[in-house]
Amino acid sequence: MKIKRQDLIDILAGLKPALAKTEIINQATHFIFTGEQILTYNDRICIRHPFTSDFRGSVPSDEFYKVLNQMSGDEINLEVEDGMLLFSSGELKGALSISSDGDIISLVELLDVPSFESKGWKSLPDNFKEAITFCMFSASKVLSLDVLSALFVDTDRVISSDNMRISIYFLNGSLECGFLLPVSAVEELVKLAKITDFILGDSWIHFRLVDKVIFSCRLFLGQDYHMVDDIFDFETCEVTLPNGLKSSIEATSVLASGNETEKIIDVLIDKGRVKCKGQKEIGWVESDQKIDYNGPEVRFGIHPHLLLQILNQTSVMEYGEGKAIFKSDSFEHLICLIPSL
Repeated sequence: MKIKRQDLIDILAGLKPALAKTEIINQATHFIFTGEQILTYNDRICIRHPFTSDFRGSVPSDEFYKVLNQMSGDEINLEVEDGMLLFSSGELKGALSISSDGDIISLVELLDVPSFESKGWKSLPDNFKEAITFCMFSASKVLSLDVLSALFVDTDRVISSDNMRISIYFLNGSLECGFLLPVSAVEELVKLAKITDFILGDSWIHFRLVDKVIFSCRLFLGQDYHMVDDIFDFETCEVTLPNGLKSSIEATSVLASGNETEKIIDVLIDKGRVKCKGQKEIGWVESDQKIDYNGPEVRFGIHPHLLLQILNQTSVMEYGEGKAIFKSDSFEHLICLIPSL
């Protein structure tokens, strides 16, 4: 069979988040061709993309993906012969062992993943992806904190916290019931196309995307999420952050410590100045701007991308009792302040 090489590369790139780092489960590091789709599965996430092929089996993902990217032809020819997947494009050709072992297929079948055309899909609010993207920065990345390593999708809002921060994002619509999404799955889900619908199972949830991909992930089970509304009720003062702060955040984020979802910059407001600082092992960068402020020192750490999202909707920060809050019609974000030395 022949297919456009770049089309296949794009499909496989979207499936990579569900590949395992090591093959604890047989075929968990493979791209699996079922005849009607290509899928990947790692016991936490399963991603399926429609793809018609005249063969079934799985191939090692890393080698297959790298070889495809090294080819130069517009089309690639794929065929199976004597237990090998033969591929050719342009001046390159090769073969990879193809496994017909059905371990992963059997596991995926147990998930009862619905078809894309199933009538059981329920619509998600149109800002669902926006909501989980906003809240994922505040969820704990420390698994020992149990339920805090998940986002609570309530009937009309999404909530996350790591005991130092709380994010609430209001949905443009309501759901029949709530559920808990592991932040590790959310970090992969938000990289994909727009999410339109879902089906909630007993231990897995399935999302339908506009590009006909189905993303499935395990639910966080066994614990309830604590309600946080009372924590937002306290006496506050206000400060308006300067317009030029966005460029400072972008500059300091370059040297912010942590990976992409855990980056932190330090923000200090004191005596007519607002300072932003990003620092990691190789160096630091700091900005210093004037601000109309003569209150007590206010200092906090925050993900730079999250702060930019906040400032796109409001420049007003409320503070008091060791906490700071940003509010808009769409969200509320609370941060515990860093005590003065």
